[in-house]
Amino acid sequence: MRYTGNVQSMYKVFLKGFLLTVITFGIYSPWFLINIRKEVMKNIKLGDLNFSFTGSGGTLFGIGFVGYLLTLITLGIYMFQWAANMHNFNIDSINLNKGNEQAKLKGMATGLGIFKLQIVNVFIVIFTLGLGAPYAIIRTIKYYMDTADLVGEITFDEITQAEIDDTNATGDSILDAFEFEII
Repeated sequence: MRYTGNVQSMYKVFLKGFLLTVITFGIYSPWFLINIRKEVMKNIKLGDLNFSFTGSGGTLFGIGFVGYLLTLITLGIYMFQWAANMHNFNIDSINLNKGNEQAKLKGMATGLGIFKLQIVNVFIVIFTLGLGAPYAIIRTIKYYMDTADLVGEITFDEITQAEIDDTNATGDSILDAFEFEII
């Protein structure tokens, strides 16, 4: 597995998104987050398996806006369903491609499931005086992994090792910039 992105392309995404977020007083932030996710996902490779992120800023904005309003109206009760909707959106937007084969992830988190998870986690952390926090973290990761399913046809047994292009001299450039001399 490897990451093929570079600093220049991430700077372009980050600087544009940051400036637009500041200019719009935060309204652009869902699009900013989506563009970062797209940049990261398109550069993740597992052999000849490619990843992509297809979510849209408008959808994320809608989930956030509705979630915020309903959480206020229900005095916080809706926040668990909001968390489930956010998780499912992020998972549903991940696609895997290998040649002509395609698959996507499907999020299956529920508001009730997240509510139960968080209530138990709070009790674990409180009654162990914080010593159970690592256990609560593992429970949370396990829940989110268990509520993601792979839909589609990709033959994982046939993933082939991809040629790694090691022509990137970023480390050498940084070293030269500091003019360190290695003896």
